Amino acid sequence: MEEKIKIYISKRTKDILWKDMELFEFFKRNGKLNQNDFLNELIMNYYEKYQNDQKNYREGILRVFASSDINDAETLTDQVMAVFHGGAETSRQKKEVTISLKPTKKSSSIISYIQNELTKNISLSGYFRNLLDSYVSMPQDEREKIIFRETYDIIRKAILEKKKISVATYRKPTYFHRISPYALSSSKEELFNYLLGAKEKRICSFRVSRIRTIVIEEEKSFFTKEQLVLLKKMEQYGPQFMISREQEIIVRLGQRGKELYQALYLHRPAVDHMEGDLYYFYCSEEQIRQYFSRFGKYAEIVQPEYLREEMKQFYKEAYEMYKGGGNERVR
Repeated sequence: MEEKIKIYISKRTKDILWKDMELFEFFKRNGKLNQNDFLNELIMNYYEKYQNDQKNYREGILRVFASSDINDAETLTDQVMAVFHGGAETSRQKKEVTISLKPTKKSSSIISYIQNELTKNISLSGYFRNLLDSYVSMPQDEREKIIFRETYDIIRKAILEKKKISVATYRKPTYFHRISPYALSSSKEELFNYLLGAKEKRICSFRVSRIRTIVIEEEKSFFTKEQLVLLKKMEQYGPQFMISREQEIIVRLGQRGKELYQALYLHRPAVDHMEGDLYYFYCSEEQIRQYFSRFGKYAEIVQPEYLREEMKQFYKEAYEMYKGGGNERVR
């Protein structure tokens, strides 16, 4: 199968697909989004789970109808499934946008199987539309697991077998990190998945979608007690923020600061406990910097002292820039 397949999808579905292409860094050499590679990868990695889910839905509906006095439960079940997928194709196409999919050498046999075995009561285009609608209905971190299923599965296998892995990223494709993999962890905001592990004396974190090559080694994984403590904290507070040491961070929040803490969810550090206006954290310093730098005068770093001084310098430099009328050189 080499001809292009036209797929009618909603604008919302298209917007999410194109956002994922960018977030998961599917680019051509000229910097443009690689739509075809992304769509082929999505279909190859998702069609089995999608088909199994559809089978379970259909069997559940059929059981309900078959247990009643309804005649022709099979036909009625097919009609319900059609409604579940948004109705007849012809009535929807006028409101939708069209994208194209060209099977690759890698995906051609799978798409042929889908066409010949899984599209008895629907067109191939309609099948892919429903599959893509199902994909975009999931949280972003779950969508990332689908697109990078092979990488995700290899990491899980290494963790289960307690073996080290060698990992190269897209940014440095020829440099390999030898890692003891500890866990796969999703950010609290359900954005990305991260591989947490230990590399020699340091702990490390890699975004799964940025791993280009991964190989399981024969050597067994090893973690020090100190590394295990920090890795568990990264799972708790945010796998995208590196914790280099275990320490207490205290932030003073007034009434407005407390309101902002409740309102600003993205990258919010989890508080360990509170004593009046003092909030106690045991998370990454970088997470504290990024999160509370948005608060201005409504958050005060109390300790550690060096972090307090960093924030003072940060606001001082911003003040100097504004004081100079914006003529200071921005670096």
